[in-house]
Amino acid sequence: ASIVDVDLDLPPVHAVEARIEPASVTAGRSASFGMLVENAGNTPWTGRLVGSDEEGKVRFAFAPDNLDLAPGEHLAVEVAVKARRRMFGTLLVRPLKTMLVADGTPTDTEPSATANATFLQKPVLGRAALSLLGLMAAVTVFALVITYAFSGVVGRSAADRDLALQVAQAEQAGNASTGSSSLAGT
Repeated sequence: ASIVDVDLDLPPVHAVEARIEPASVTAGRSASFGMLVENAGNTPWTGRLVGSDEEGKVRFAFAPDNLDLAPGEHLAVEVAVKARRRMFGTLLVRPLKTMLVADGTPTDTEPSATANATFLQKPVLGRAALSLLGLMAAVTVFALVITYAFSGVVGRSAADRDLALQVAQAEQAGNASTGSSSLAGT
């Protein structure tokens, strides 16, 4: 048996991986994702996170936003997104893309890794709320029509009641020779 020193030169491997959990979130104005970033290479990796969406209307915030990972190291990153909500309608699907860009490279070059997620954004007033408002308006109109119709019936029945009371009082008084009557018309 002998011990021999061997020099082994490994080529540097730059590899970083990222994944987002959960893949989709349904929320209102803002949402939060968890992102796991891992240096799968054999060299240290230093870079930053960048986010984008197809419409350019989503703002991204990363905590932490700059990464410095040793080989084999992994880090959990919070990804917070925020976008303006629509007032009416259905869920708005916003596909999101987060990219890991190595330090010293421009943002428009090929990123070191990407991870995709979906932000399902709820409107301020959804279809259910609009349907409920329409139903309440219909019930209100119906109640006003019924109230107006019944007020006319109550007014007529009060006049009929007064006439019936006058007739009853006249019958109780007997056949008195005095009385007054009037007739008008055209």
